Order: sequence, then structure tokens, then C-alpha cells
Amino acid sequence: LSRIHLGLESGDAEVLRRVQKGITPEQAIEAGLRVKEAGLSLSEYVIIGLGGRELSPQHARGTARVLSATDPDFIRVRTLMLEEGAPLYEEWQQGRFHPLDAEGLLVEEREMIAGLEVTSHFVSDHFSNRVNLEGRLPEARPAFLARLEAAIAAVGERARVRAN
Repeated sequence: LSRIHLGLESGDAEVLRRVQKGITPEQAIEAGLRVKEAGLSLSEYVIIGLGGRELSPQHARGTARVLSATDPDFIRVRTLMLEEGAPLYEEWQQGRFHPLDAEGLLVEEREMIAGLEVTSHFVSDHFSNRVNLEGRLPEARPAFLARLEAAIAAVGERARVRAN
């Protein structure tokens, strides 16, 4: 065993409670640090969009805070996909969860990346993600932010064209 993959999902306490993760941000930090202290490689997964519209800013900030505290070897990003039968899907159907639109997902990822103080290999290459990003932080941050800004602008432009 040389690497532990942890599903952090979010670094925000309210988001973690909402999805019944069963862990606090502080416990996630402690777990990540223990993995690293044991000499193992740490790969942490986060889910963009998990907080929905209401919790997006704090989800991005909290996730960046927890990841910065653990400085994992890898940060792997996935984008929320609502699946029928899942509790969050049911909340969405009942109007109690409001997913982010394409622009909101990109903004959330941008805000999370902007807040990271890590030396991690960042990987956002899953088919669910809006933009493929891969590289080492902090060096890759300017390129990541530029790509996300361009994608945000493109989504906004498409929305304006559709509105006309």
C-alpha cells in the first residue's frame, strides 16, 4: 500500500452535514495529516457543485482551506451528477436543492483553485468536469485560472446569444 484515496467531497461543515458524509472538516484534516505522517501518498477527491447555489461560496472556500491544511499529493476533482434514487436527487426533485448551472460550476472551481495553498498535483480530468485541468500547484494556477475565466466567458456569451 503506497497511496490512500480519500473522498473529501467538501471542506465545508454545512455541506458535509447536508450530504451526511459523517465527518467534519477538522476530522478530514486530521485524517489527511495522519496519512501523510504514515509516509503514504494522499489523493483527495472533491465534488464541484455539491453545495448547490446556496452553499457554493462556502463550499469552495472550505474545500480550499481543508486541502491547504493537508497539502495532499493529488487533488482530484469531480463535478456533481445527480442520480435518481440518491438523497440529493430527491432533494432536487422536491425543490430543496438547487444545482449550479454551467457558469456556477466553473466559478466554484475557479474560487476553490484561487484559495488553494498547496504543492499538489491537481487533476480535473473526469468526464463530468467542464474543463480539463492537470498540473502542479502553485505553478499551474495562473494557467488554470485563465482557462476557467475563458470558459466562464464562453458560457456567458452562449447564454447571451440564446437570450437574443
